[in-house]
Amino acid sequence: MAQIKVLPPHLVNQIAAGEVIERPASVVKELVENSLDALSTDITCEIVSGGLEAIIITDNGSGIEREDAKTAWERHATSKISSQDDLFSIKTLGFRGEALASIASVSQVEMETKTGSDMSGVFLKITDGVVSEERDCGCPKGTKISVFNLFYNTPARRKYIKSSNTEHKRIVEVIQDLALANPSVSFRLISDGKASLDVSATSLPERIADLLGRDVLDNIIHLDMGGAGFRLEGYVGKPSLSKSNRKSQWLILNGRVIQNHLISYAVKSAYHSLLMNGKHPWFLLNLTVQPEDIDVNVHPRKLEVRFLRQNELYDAAYKSIDAVLNKNTLITNVNFGAPIKSENRVMSFEERSPRGIKEHIEDENRQDSFGVFQKGRIEEPKLKPIQQIANSYILAQDEEGVVIIDQHAAHERVMYEKLMSALAEKSATSQPLLAPMSVELSLQETETLGENISVLEEIGFAIESFGGNTFLISAVPSDIAGKDIVSIFKGVIDDLINDGRSDELQSRREHLLHYAACRSAVKFGQKLSYEEQAGLLAQLSEIDRKETCPHGRPTMIRITYDELEKRFKRKNF
Repeated sequence: MAQIKVLPPHLVNQIAAGEVIERPASVVKELVENSLDALSTDITCEIVSGGLEAIIITDNGSGIEREDAKTAWERHATSKISSQDDLFSIKTLGFRGEALASIASVSQVEMETKTGSDMSGVFLKITDGVVSEERDCGCPKGTKISVFNLFYNTPARRKYIKSSNTEHKRIVEVIQDLALANPSVSFRLISDGKASLDVSATSLPERIADLLGRDVLDNIIHLDMGGAGFRLEGYVGKPSLSKSNRKSQWLILNGRVIQNHLISYAVKSAYHSLLMNGKHPWFLLNLTVQPEDIDVNVHPRKLEVRFLRQNELYDAAYKSIDAVLNKNTLITNVNFGAPIKSENRVMSFEERSPRGIKEHIEDENRQDSFGVFQKGRIEEPKLKPIQQIANSYILAQDEEGVVIIDQHAAHERVMYEKLMSALAEKSATSQPLLAPMSVELSLQETETLGENISVLEEIGFAIESFGGNTFLISAVPSDIAGKDIVSIFKGVIDDLINDGRSDELQSRREHLLHYAACRSAVKFGQKLSYEEQAGLLAQLSEIDRKETCPHGRPTMIRITYDELEKRFKRKNF
């Protein structure tokens, strides 16, 4: 007896549905993407019980021609490709033609559709994947597809579906993603008769504000870079928007929301030393690439793609984001409420300033602990210190508002940038010590020193063995000369022991610089003179990425003058 059989069509469709239709959100995604391919500008999604009882997608798109209405529900029936060449130059969100057949095989479906040229629409009812009713109907231009009792005939699959609340949240995420990818389209989501989401056609910044909040919009940076065969446009977030998961990352390729570890890694790499360990950057990026340079047919749900020139794309994405982060202010703006626009005249910096800095510098030749008050320095820094708070924070002001600086985090960033720059340029300078310092290490500390001594020497240390676990330090990086050398040195070794990170040289080098910067920076709780405060702020103003320490913690926050005037009810209240 023959054991190999050709499966019946309905079973084939149910197997295919297992790859494409995992849950109600999968149905919503496929149907809304079809609506977008039909050039819809207004899309409504209605769900009941998290989509398990009903999913109804209504659009105002081009509709389906009467003679194509039944064919659309057959497996691998599509209007989007017609040849093998088309498969490698996909310009639409859907293309394989399996979605409608898969949905119909595990649910009960009704469709109303009408094109702009037809006098009336067509109604179809599909039962068990087969059209069971067809008739004319009155309906507006566009398409309405109603999906009832999802997985009613596959109970084993239905029992793995989560609660209706969980499924509702998944659908909200899908609609939100598609709405962010298509700001020129209006979207509505109605769940159990209540509106969960309702956004009108608008610009991308306003869509971000509508869906993610005005605070997010206030802390993102616009990016628009082009290259050979690609364009990268969108927004990256200030470090304050980073999260411990990747849910605040949207990569949109030619209008398709995708996942791509290569691009995500390029973005995160560009945030080098701006983020705390375990944090992921916020970004919403629209990537436009020639269709023939990508393969979107490598994932059943079309979530991942393959790039033809992935190394070039990685380099371009990294350099673009690195450049925009370096040239923009990343300081977090603190808002107590919705921003208020004002036509009132903004006072000049001098009008706001209660005192100037020059009056505090009596001796231009004075050398303070930050080394900035030297003869000939007459440029007045934009960020002026006002007062040290709790020997830990510096209250300052600039032309935009009041700024509060974490003195340790700020100086740590300054020290890190100095060490990193010297290392990159191979220009690290050492300060010989009048007498070598003896340091005795434990066995573990000795082993860690041996693993990292080349990097320590690269940044300016001169270290030699004095027998056993004793070492002599005869020179140190110039920037930490005069400090507690032994404490800094042993602290860095201790940090490396507790790190437990990659053994890769570049990774260890960067982490060592983090620790050296941290250990040599001014301490939290250390009293600073006014000149020292001014010196730190002057050095901070001269470096890139000043808004976070090397570990990703913020160095400063700002409260704008507009925000202060609003809170004190001096205008627009």
